[in-house]
Amino acid sequence: MKRPVSLFLAAAVIALVLCGLSAGCGKKAPPERAESTRQGGLPAGNQASKPETDMEKPGYLQPYRDPVFGTTVERVTDAEAWGYSFVVNEYSKADPWNADGSRILLLDPKGGWMILDGRTYKRLGFVKDKNGENLEGAPEPRWHPTDPDAFYYFDENNFLKYSLRRGKGTVLHTWKEYVRVGATGEGNLSTDGSKIAIAGHGGPEGTPQDVFIYYINEDRVGPKKDVSVAPEGIDWVSVTPEGDYAMILWGETGGGSYQGGELFDLDWNRIGRVTKGCHHGDFAYDAEGRQVFVMAGANDPDFSDAAYIIGYSIPECKAKPLLKVDWYFGLHISGRCWKRPGWVVVSTFHEWDEEGGGPAHGDPEGDWDPFENEIFALALDGSGTVKRIAHDHAEKQMYFEEPHAASNRDLTKVAFSSNWGEDIGKEKADTYVAEPLW
Repeated sequence: MKRPVSLFLAAAVIALVLCGLSAGCGKKAPPERAESTRQGGLPAGNQASKPETDMEKPGYLQPYRDPVFGTTVERVTDAEAWGYSFVVNEYSKADPWNADGSRILLLDPKGGWMILDGRTYKRLGFVKDKNGENLEGAPEPRWHPTDPDAFYYFDENNFLKYSLRRGKGTVLHTWKEYVRVGATGEGNLSTDGSKIAIAGHGGPEGTPQDVFIYYINEDRVGPKKDVSVAPEGIDWVSVTPEGDYAMILWGETGGGSYQGGELFDLDWNRIGRVTKGCHHGDFAYDAEGRQVFVMAGANDPDFSDAAYIIGYSIPECKAKPLLKVDWYFGLHISGRCWKRPGWVVVSTFHEWDEEGGGPAHGDPEGDWDPFENEIFALALDGSGTVKRIAHDHAEKQMYFEEPHAASNRDLTKVAFSSNWGEDIGKEKADTYVAEPLW
């Protein structure tokens, strides 16, 4: 689902403007083509209501115990004292922590990228650009999966690798045929770090011309697919976690051409339709190590009778309802915990109308519903099993007031942002870290 562009991103058009809701590979015969089909029934799940406790905003670096779920939570930023309106983890589909958990990368409203110690949360400085100034804008930094010193990012039409130790980035590839390139704001590396799907733009804004796979270790560009012909453009493109397929989420819901989400091999031969929906989702591994795309299914026509979180098997393109939630939830899904397969992290929040007159969605009876304003882990086996982690106290009117919860790779820490229900509509938010009880 398309991510709103904040004021700092709109001003930073020289950087990447976020589009539109991640050894080389030889050719292989694609599996039998398939269309998304429903599979299984609705799991019962844990539907107990757990109302959020009214409590004062926690102090900076003062851990507290969530009064409902018993987990330890800590506010790890002090945005106002540091001179910012917010300092937050970028997005639910981006890893906050590096490979060994020693660093965490956060975003400020100027488009700067702040580095914290991943364990003590001490501030360590900012990511630098080629001139030694703070790197700003939307470079889509993605941590290297095994090297804790490195992450990849984009700068105009360049793809770079950044070294924390050296404090600078090295250009790996430049695309002279494009004005800018990027991973559409929601793309990710393969979990071995060898591949990334990239969109190439002929201008500073608008729909990309092409998408293609970049083989990082070989510095090789795969075949290109023209996406400029799509009437509504694309929302995002990403390789799957194993790097064996690529998925495009088009900019329009439906089962026709350039609609919903479609799966391709790395030469852009169509495998099948993952979903008819066009909503937020992320890739993950199930408990058996199989790839799954997990999506909020509110606008998938195949599931229009209720609001589900849905798991779509890759590459079979079969859909399974995982959990029923209320229609009015704003929510994010994160599959960044790929070293603890079988789970995704879900964060829900209240959405307020533009005039600030209260939540734009909500239970008319005022009841507190299951999973409301929560961070929880959801099992991918269809059992409806959840591990409820913490309440997030997030009241969203502006984009960076959403919690965007994302975990470290083994799901022992979860970062999320919150305005703690204060100054709604002013994008004043800090980052919190919760430690699930496993």
